Amino acid sequence: MPGQSKSNDKVDGRTEMQNMQLGHQDSNMSRPSGFTAEMPGPPASNDTVDIPLQQNNVSSSARNLTENEKAKFVDKNRATLIKEVSEVLAIAEELGDLVHPEAYSNIRATPTSGDKMRELFEGPLRSGGWRVKAAFFNALKKHHPELVERLGG
Repeated sequence: MPGQSKSNDKVDGRTEMQNMQLGHQDSNMSRPSGFTAEMPGPPASNDTVDIPLQQNNVSSSARNLTENEKAKFVDKNRATLIKEVSEVLAIAEELGDLVHPEAYSNIRATPTSGDKMRELFEGPLRSGGWRVKAAFFNALKKHHPELVERLGG
């Protein structure tokens, strides 16, 4: 139609789209008011994103317990540990010289993991005091991190 511009009409040898991309203004081209051609890049946005804030609670696995706190954790959770710890021999081996060879033999000879844990509590953990309990806590955290986390250690 005469007098109307089509999107493929050429102005200065370019299509209307090319002129818009280059920022050329032509009286024959209709643009929305306030339109300006911009350089390529990320689009500007006034949208906001709500990010839930996390409380400043320090995860119990992230905090450093003292040797005494580790020993108290072991004493406090004795029943649960006896019931749920399955890798008793691996933990006893990790305690190394803190477990007397005879005590280790008794633990090894015991048939169930619950009985092995009782043997460990009644022997090395009782006689070794807080030092052995703290080492036990460290080994427990290595072999059963989810259990230690769940119990608040």
